[in-house]
Amino acid sequence: MESLTTKLGAGSTPLGGKKVYKSAGITFLRSQNVWNDGLRLTDVALIDLKTHKDMRGTWVEPGDVLLNITGASIGRSAVVPDGFDAANVSQHVAIIRLKDKALRRFVHLCIISPYFQKRVMDVQVGVSREGLSMKRLREFPLPLPPVGEQARIVSRVEQLFALCDQLEAKQVRKSELSKASTSAALSALTKAESSDDRAVALRRINDNFDELFDALEAVAEFRRALRVLAVRGWLAPQVADEGDGTGVVRKLQADLGAHRIDWADVDPIKAASDAGISIPRSWAWVRLENTALFGPRNGYSPKAVEFETQTKSLTLTATTSGQFNGQHFKYIDEAIPADSSLWLEDGDLLVQRSNTIEYVGASAIYRGPPRTFIYPDLMMKLRLSPAIDLDWVHMVLSAETTRAYFRARASGTAGSMPKINQGVVAGAPIPVPPLDEQRRIVQRLIEMMRVCDVLEEKIQLRAKGAQQLAEALVASIALPEGFKRSAG
Repeated sequence: MESLTTKLGAGSTPLGGKKVYKSAGITFLRSQNVWNDGLRLTDVALIDLKTHKDMRGTWVEPGDVLLNITGASIGRSAVVPDGFDAANVSQHVAIIRLKDKALRRFVHLCIISPYFQKRVMDVQVGVSREGLSMKRLREFPLPLPPVGEQARIVSRVEQLFALCDQLEAKQVRKSELSKASTSAALSALTKAESSDDRAVALRRINDNFDELFDALEAVAEFRRALRVLAVRGWLAPQVADEGDGTGVVRKLQADLGAHRIDWADVDPIKAASDAGISIPRSWAWVRLENTALFGPRNGYSPKAVEFETQTKSLTLTATTSGQFNGQHFKYIDEAIPADSSLWLEDGDLLVQRSNTIEYVGASAIYRGPPRTFIYPDLMMKLRLSPAIDLDWVHMVLSAETTRAYFRARASGTAGSMPKINQGVVAGAPIPVPPLDEQRRIVQRLIEMMRVCDVLEEKIQLRAKGAQQLAEALVASIALPEGFKRSAG
């Protein structure tokens, strides 16, 4: 590399760092401005003329090749375009100034090639291995065909890049259209109020299933729609002999009364409005508090310690996915009484009272031995009456209808995580089918989620096959004689 250059060295950072940046002045390029497809100047820093003159040794000229030499973007490179105004560059970027600037396009192609990038990764220095020394860079070998061949290679690569851009743009448009079609089809289904509307929506999905669900994002949306269909009573038929939801409500009232818990009356019209859905006539409405023998009650979050103790406290990640994961906990150096309600018992329902807006209200069922974990202040715990199916209630809380209810009632100051209070959690609307129907719907949803698993596997296998095909194509391209292909 060194033999081709008149200058090869790192930039510099002005004394004072960001404090010397100005609202107007000379362009000061940093690693975030250097990209393989060119310079991006939307967030470029500016320095005054005096600082620029003091840093004369790192002025940037049109035709220079810039290379990021530290951090996560190491190896990224750009050519400074012709006619570029005066600029300087930070210490995290190297300036490669060629003796013959006609070589700049070809040299840039070599730098961003897998061959060169692998060498960058192989020779990094420093404890974190995120730095490329100038000594190493000067020693890098570069293939140098005749000038005419360089021009042909650059021209051909630019043509292929342009083709890739066209294909990518077409794929983005196709993906956007597919996403819009999927959203429209599922929205028509989940919002249908009559059996005729539902039949039309189902027919549309059935006739276009492969096209509608050909991406992982579409399958994720399908999962969300299935939960909404479940809480609306559309995944399993109603059976007259099973009675109706009011029978379950009476049992809940009796169970809560036996535990000396006051019953909160429910306005079914308000509950349906809060949920944003209608339900079968044989069902009833309750609030989450009407199902609970305990809670909702906040947990406890003392300071964590770095050593192992007898007390494990869950972190939010343990329940964010909607399924309990006992691998996410921290130790606290505090003895919690054995009879404390902070200890989790098998079947306890956990609801996150604070998280990002996407996850606030996320819930999971604890499955495991008692007195193994306590739960944190950012979660609430409930223990439900056996008069209602625990998995049914968890499914309702996980449905987009309930998550929207939580998001709409979350509060918080700017910069803080949104929070929901006990009243919001207690007031979550819960549709109530007969107990056997609850269990039948839950089982049907599990079966449909397995179908989604299969769809995702097929999409991932197809993507893997496309990647293997691309790799085979690259491997089949002839290289110049004596040019070694990178093993990476």
